[in-house]
Amino acid sequence: MGRPKCYASPAARQAAYRQRLAAEMVRVNRRALTQMEERIARLLAAMAQAAHRGDPLARQLHRAHQDTTLDNLIDWFTTRGALDAPSSAAPARSALGLGAMAAPTRGQECSVPLSATPGEHGEK
Repeated sequence: MGRPKCYASPAARQAAYRQRLAAEMVRVNRRALTQMEERIARLLAAMAQAAHRGDPLARQLHRAHQDTTLDNLIDWFTTRGALDAPSSAAPARSALGLGAMAAPTRGQECSVPLSATPGEHGEK
């Protein structure tokens, strides 16, 4: 005697498959995904440059594999970074070397080059 059927028809089986697939998969805007990948690549390149220049935080967090580096950044900001900074206030933009610029809004790019450091462009 054979196994009992799970689906009444091939169409029901296909519908169940499509429902499972929809629960597992997500549609992604390819342009947004490409932009995010480019930003991550720029972040990792800036971290590698900073580590090469001897920046202690970049040396501590930067690793050969990008997933490990991103995990290290997340861990630092959620644990170590939270301990070092007051939790009620974000650091002042001037403390980050960004002056009085307005924060970029969603969809805008930051106009400060990643390689910029305080004093590099004439500010004190």
